[in-house]
Amino acid sequence: MAGNARRADAAATAALLLEAVPPLVRLLRAALREGAGPVTPTQARILARLEAGPRLVGELAATMEVRAPTASVAVDSLVRRGLAARLADEADRRVVRVTLTAHGRKVLEVARGRQLDALAELLGALGEDELQGLEQGLRGLARTRSAPERTGPRALAKAR
Repeated sequence: MAGNARRADAAATAALLLEAVPPLVRLLRAALREGAGPVTPTQARILARLEAGPRLVGELAATMEVRAPTASVAVDSLVRRGLAARLADEADRRVVRVTLTAHGRKVLEVARGRQLDALAELLGALGEDELQGLEQGLRGLARTRSAPERTGPRALAKAR
C-alpha cells in the first residue's frame, strides 16, 4: 500500500515537473540569445563539453544525443565565430578534434552568467522553505542520474 502511495506521489510530482520545465527552458534559451555573443542551446552545450578538453565531433554528438551532422553544423558555426577551433591530432593527422578557444570560454561564461541571473531572479520570488525544498529535491534528483555527461531524452529513459 505504501509503495502505491509513493508511486502516486512521484507521478504527481512528475506532472508538476513536466509543467514547470518548458517555461524554464524558454527562460534559459532567451538568456542565451541576449547580449553580445549569443549562442544557440546546442552551441552552448558544445562549448560546455569542450571545457573538459578537445573532443571529436562524433563524441560531441554522442554525448548530446544528436546526429553527427547536427553537431558538425553547430561546430562549424562556432569555429567561424572563433569560439572553437579544430586541431589535427598529432598521432593521426586524419583525426580532427574540436577545442574551446579563449573567446569561446568567455562567451560561455557570459551565457552561463545570464542563465544564472535569470534563474536567480525567478527563484528569488520563492519563500525560504520553498527554496530549501527545491534545492533538496534537485540534489536528490541529481543523485539518481547515473551518467551526468548524457543529458538527452534517451539518457533519461535509460535512468528509469
